[in-house]
Amino acid sequence: MPSKRLPAEALKAIRQEHILLAIRDLDNQIQHAFADSTGFDLVHRGRRYPPKAVFGVAGRYALGRELLPEHFSGGEDSVCFQVLRQAGFEVVPKERAFLLTWNPEHFPLDPFRDLLIQHEEGDEGITWSTGPRKEIPVGSKLFLMRLGMEPKGIVGIAISTERVRDLPHWDPERQKRGITAHYVPLRFSRIQEEPFLPLAVLEERWPEMDWTPQSSGIEIHNPSVISFINPTELERPILPEEVTPAEEHLEGAVTQVTVNAYERDPSARRKCLAHHGYKCAVCEKSMGDIYGPIAEGIIHVHHRRPLHTIGKKYKVDPIRDLVPVCPNCHAVLHRQQDAMTVEDLRSYMGIR
Repeated sequence: MPSKRLPAEALKAIRQEHILLAIRDLDNQIQHAFADSTGFDLVHRGRRYPPKAVFGVAGRYALGRELLPEHFSGGEDSVCFQVLRQAGFEVVPKERAFLLTWNPEHFPLDPFRDLLIQHEEGDEGITWSTGPRKEIPVGSKLFLMRLGMEPKGIVGIAISTERVRDLPHWDPERQKRGITAHYVPLRFSRIQEEPFLPLAVLEERWPEMDWTPQSSGIEIHNPSVISFINPTELERPILPEEVTPAEEHLEGAVTQVTVNAYERDPSARRKCLAHHGYKCAVCEKSMGDIYGPIAEGIIHVHHRRPLHTIGKKYKVDPIRDLVPVCPNCHAVLHRQQDAMTVEDLRSYMGIR
């Protein structure tokens, strides 16, 4: 039986302009015959695409015919990868990602808050249980899911820094019996007590995935899930409540987005919410009151003193300078060039 492979010279007719048209088509979810990539991704403007699908769709424009998976191969030594790279596109080994779990009923809030402090202090010795999984490649994405008690959802994003190791079991009773468990050393880029991505949102978008496993270590194979939980900087919307680490709650650098956003300290936000709670200081409602469990824990932190009026760095008092506000009230506070005060907006709304 003759081979269905197309000759290399025919495939080399595919050029950069054809590949860009293919990427546009994939963004528009055009139908094609190619499966998701299992080993490699083509990276373009911060997004990842299956290389064979890109190349196959590009063939429609270069060769004027429908290309199928059997017409060419992928992989490091393939004409497909050679053409893609010569056209200026980056083809890299596929990003692997795993779901870790945290149940506050088993690992209570107090030690978890100690972990937050470790993260804030830059401690490189943080590890997390991987359940039965013995192998997680260094550099893998790790998503920490809060389960067991509400609110549930993603509370942490990390990267694995070393190979999985066996350490004393997290359960004190099992430790006494000399039982060990699998742990992965990791470095968090984001971790907080309340979910920033509710479980209900993930279950609605990807109902086929097990978001509430009995233990850590489930691998996430869907690249759309990975980019949704941890989008690149090009894809990530800038939200006014997002915070970046700073020393001793020092703040000052001003940037302008849809709503004013500043350099903010995650520990300052946490201390503000620990004192003031999660109800809006303006409308006195929580997002859970309005939308139900899916919105539980969503809250912005508002600076009472506009930082651009200070003109220099200052030490933020998380209790005096910061207050929790719901996203709607936060947007209205910044509706004008000079932000309204919480008291002014409460008066405008007829709240005393």
